[in-house]
Amino acid sequence: MRGLKREYKWSEYIKAKAAGVMVHTTEMWGKCDLAHPQYNPTFDHPETYSFVDISQNNHQKGQTHWDNAQRQRARIADNVRPLNGVKIYEADTGRFDNDLFSDRKPNEAYCLANPGTEYAVYFPDGGEVTLNIEAMKKPATVRWLDIMKCQWSSPKRIEGQSKMVLRCPSQDYWAVLIQ
Repeated sequence: MRGLKREYKWSEYIKAKAAGVMVHTTEMWGKCDLAHPQYNPTFDHPETYSFVDISQNNHQKGQTHWDNAQRQRARIADNVRPLNGVKIYEADTGRFDNDLFSDRKPNEAYCLANPGTEYAVYFPDGGEVTLNIEAMKKPATVRWLDIMKCQWSSPKRIEGQSKMVLRCPSQDYWAVLIQ
C-alpha cells in the first residue's frame, strides 16, 4: 500500500502508546467523495482502522448526503464496525427520504432502519408520518424519546401491523425506536 506508511505508522504508534489499553483508530481522508480510492484502506483494513470516519460526507447535501451514507453502511455490512460521521462542516436540514415513509412532509422525519428488526425515526419539530413496518413479523416495542428532556416513554407493545402512524406527543425534538 504505497503512500500509506505514515497513516499506518500513526495508528500503530497510538496503539503502542496505549500500553495495553484498547484504543480505536481511523483515518479521515481529504477527498469529499467517499468512493474515492483514497478511502479504501480505512474500509478494507479493519485490523488497522477499527472504525470508519465518513465525516467528509457532510459536505454533501440532502438526498445525496443520505444516499451516500447508506452506501457506506452497505460497504461495511460484511465486516460491521462503527461508522462515524460527527463533524458538521455545513449545517444542512436536507431531505432524507426513505421508502418506508408515507404521508411525510419535507424535513418532517428521518428514518434509519434494519427492516424487520428495528426502526429509528427522528423528528426535528414534531409531526406525524406513516411508517411501513410490514417486514416486522414478530411482536415489537415502541419507545418515544423526548430529546429535550432526555426521557424515554414506557415501552408499548405492538404486533400484527403493516403500517404504523407515528404521531409526536408535541412539537419538539423527538425520536421513536421500534424493536
